Amino acid sequence: MIEIRDFGDKKTVVAYTDEGKIASKLRTRSKLIKIVPYEQEQYSKGKVATVGFDFYFPKSLKKSLSRMVEKL
Repeated sequence: MIEIRDFGDKKTVVAYTDEGKIASKLRTRSKLIKIVPYEQEQYSKGKVATVGFDFYFPKSLKKSLSRMVEKL
């Protein structure tokens, strides 16, 4: 799953995914501003698991990101 939304500053879009394959593709995109992981603590195992990522891009890439989503 991938979700693309406007950040709110009218300059940035955010792509959220919880799939590793899509995340690895987004990591290699040029003009990536930052990555924010979503983590969940697993108390029974004493570990922290990454459950998703927010990828921040300039708004100018919104169309190309949307096309990428359509292909998946």
